[in-house]
Amino acid sequence: LLKYNIFMLKKFAIGLSILILFLLGASISDSGHIDTPKEKIRPGLYEVQSISDGDTIKVRIAGKTETIRLIGIDTPETKDPRVGVQCYGVAASNKMSELVKDKWVRLEADTQSDDRDRYGRLLRYIYLEDETFINEQMVSQGYAFAYTLYPNDKLEKFRGWEAQAKANNRGLWSGCEI
Repeated sequence: LLKYNIFMLKKFAIGLSILILFLLGASISDSGHIDTPKEKIRPGLYEVQSISDGDTIKVRIAGKTETIRLIGIDTPETKDPRVGVQCYGVAASNKMSELVKDKWVRLEADTQSDDRDRYGRLLRYIYLEDETFINEQMVSQGYAFAYTLYPNDKLEKFRGWEAQAKANNRGLWSGCEI
């Protein structure tokens, strides 16, 4: 009877553990490994999946890959067939990769911007875990222009960062015909 009770207790503990993992959003892969969504481990942070170009990245949100267009910045094109690869476009893409590739980011919406653009991309400000503001870094280091076509909460700051980059010949301001 004691062996039976111990057996049933172990069976109950295993079942309870599986239930808890399931409730946390875990799944069991084909190899038998338990996969827990990383959003559950690091709430409010999202892992960067890939870099599309200097002003667009992809992150994983709730198990789905979302394309994020950074608010307030515009980088030279690298993938638009209508204009070809523009001056400093590759450098801007490489800088974005250097800043966020394989990192976790916090996304912040803007009160004056739509949630998504006409291409369905989420419009967001992006911060690293240490609160480095990526949108600012791209403009202040001269890898992006301040995108002033649409209003946003930080528009005047973006204009100021761009003016400083231009005055100091940083990045694209040092060698591109603008």
